[in-house]
Amino acid sequence: MKLKTINLNTYYVRENGLISSPTLGEGRMIPALVVSKENDKSLKELINIHLDTPPGDAVVQWGAPFIHYFRPKIWHLHIAFSQPMDYKFEIEFNLEKDYSLIDAIHLSRALYLIYGEKGEKVSQKTDEMILVEIPEMHSDVLWNKTLNNILNRKFKKIGIPKKEIKKEIKNHISNMRKLLLLRKE
Repeated sequence: MKLKTINLNTYYVRENGLISSPTLGEGRMIPALVVSKENDKSLKELINIHLDTPPGDAVVQWGAPFIHYFRPKIWHLHIAFSQPMDYKFEIEFNLEKDYSLIDAIHLSRALYLIYGEKGEKVSQKTDEMILVEIPEMHSDVLWNKTLNNILNRKFKKIGIPKKEIKKEIKNHISNMRKLLLLRKE
């Protein structure tokens, strides 16, 4: 059996932040990603078109590259726009560094997408961003298991005793998610 592979433009997170607006997402914190790719401005064009037209249609899906399937180090968020422009791409996340960002996207069920370079802050580009809804895709159970594994390895590396690791993981996740539950009214 031959596996079908799809080559998509891969964008990388250069900067990120959280934005809260009382008019969107019931005031909850929504992650904002500044992404870019060397020598490619297609996503920038999509965002610019999207800013001047009615909201578009997008299909999203989480995935891991096949080479990382059994013990993933990287996750991709595949996004396929059909309106206002037909464009498919993916955003790459490093699980060791970006786990809190992935968790924020899972919890908020959305993200703001901004095209920009490293050093360009979210606050500088709020008029150049689009909101992408990330619906519940039955990946929450897998994500929670993956998050626990990431934190387990991280806490083992820093020398937390084995008896305390489960409690520390639970506390870390709880504290990390408290920020996302703040609402602007």
